[in-house]
Amino acid sequence: MAQLVVEPEKLETAAQHSDDAAEKNSELKVADDLSKVGNAVRGGDSGDAAVKAGEQVDTLSKRLGDGLKAFSEAVRAAKSEYGETDYSTSVDFKGFRNAIEGKK
Repeated sequence: MAQLVVEPEKLETAAQHSDDAAEKNSELKVADDLSKVGNAVRGGDSGDAAVKAGEQVDTLSKRLGDGLKAFSEAVRAAKSEYGETDYSTSVDFKGFRNAIEGKK
């Protein structure tokens, strides 16, 4: 019979890595820089397309950051539950799934 071995310190490490990635992600914004394309390429449609692409990338980036934060919370909840319920746990990762899918 297979056995599940939980190492709480590794759960915390995973959560911290996810937090760090979310923090780095929050610093990334491309829409502002891509809005300058219109000034560089006058008379074409590239400027508008670049702005829309930048906005889309930033929207997806925010969704990823929200997912990373929700994942950290779920992992920490699992760690807490594991420690509080005699080494057995059931954690709902619905918040993580919703964040990745862009649901509120």
